[in-house]
Amino acid sequence: MACLETVKELGLEKVAIGCLGALPLGVKPVIGKTKAAKKVITVDGCPDIGEGIKNVMEYISGEEVKKAKELIVKTLLEE
Repeated sequence: MACLETVKELGLEKVAIGCLGALPLGVKPVIGKTKAAKKVITVDGCPDIGEGIKNVMEYISGEEVKKAKELIVKTLLEE
């Protein structure tokens, strides 16, 4: 969720998101975005953490999402 909020704030001109699991699988669009990036920040954005277990967003507060987004934005904007 924090990654999507970052995209909303900074726009797709400055931020791209992709699946981390796609890198070892050799998914070309994700590899291309990763190679072109000046900075790479990895965030576990998978919505579920296991069968029969609550969705991960049920464990995370809106305030935690906001703090994570702020840290991502700060890191991306640092020179």
